[in-house]
Amino acid sequence: MLDPLHRKHCLCLGYAVLVVASFFFTTVMEAQEPQRTQEELATALRSSDIKEAYAALGAIPIVRGQHGPKIAPGFTISPELASALLYAFEKGLEQREREKRGDPSATFSREYGEMFLEFTWYLSALRDPVTIPVLMRVAGLGWAVRNPLLAFGPRIVPEAILCAEDSKASYDAVDGCLWMLAYAVPLWGDTFDASTRARIREIAVLYVDGPPEHYASSRYPWATFSSAIDLAFVLGGEGMDDDLKARVRARAAKEPHFNNEDDYWGKKLQDRLAGIPSASVAKVLRDHGQARHDR
Repeated sequence: MLDPLHRKHCLCLGYAVLVVASFFFTTVMEAQEPQRTQEELATALRSSDIKEAYAALGAIPIVRGQHGPKIAPGFTISPELASALLYAFEKGLEQREREKRGDPSATFSREYGEMFLEFTWYLSALRDPVTIPVLMRVAGLGWAVRNPLLAFGPRIVPEAILCAEDSKASYDAVDGCLWMLAYAVPLWGDTFDASTRARIREIAVLYVDGPPEHYASSRYPWATFSSAIDLAFVLGGEGMDDDLKARVRARAAKEPHFNNEDDYWGKKLQDRLAGIPSASVAKVLRDHGQARHDR
């Protein structure tokens, strides 16, 4: 009978053999498994089965860098595969927008939502201007979407305006578009014509005052008000002009989320009224400001 020390050594040796054997078996199996072609991946992405489409993503190599995802060096994605990825994303986006608008028939489950986030990463990695309209609708998801959009330069501005003006856009989509406009104004505002600046100001007024009830974004008006405050701030250059400041104060008085100076929303409101800019806008100017006139 083995003493405890020898038994321990045998167990460790057995475990090591098991690990090596498992690695060898996995390596052999992977070597034997045929690599899927881009055509096959495109077919999977167009499948009505979201899980089958999701499984195809893993075969597309991407690099998740500081300024958002990119297709891995050495991999050239075919137009067919890129088109299929856009198709799969648009299907998910439609369900997501319906759910955000409160459509009871929407089937955007939590699992579906997690998969949709991955589709967002991969679509952002394409860095293709054709993706601007759909990515603009999910800019609220964070920097993995915002940075690739900002890399396109001023060409994103017309789409951000259209998104913010769309009465059917969910509050979540509008929130992201308002943020993108708040970044665009200090980056490229000196290149905007009078009409563009006027439309952006009208958007700021619309969401500072509060969207009409027929706007889908009116479902959570305080969410879009928050980002509209930052847009109103950058429109004034060094802070809000008197008209926008008065509108912000009048609206804030009706929103309980902004009445407490000790919480995030109340502090943000007081900071902007006092001329203190958003840290998020400052970050964009640091990261993208150097190249703002190179496009």
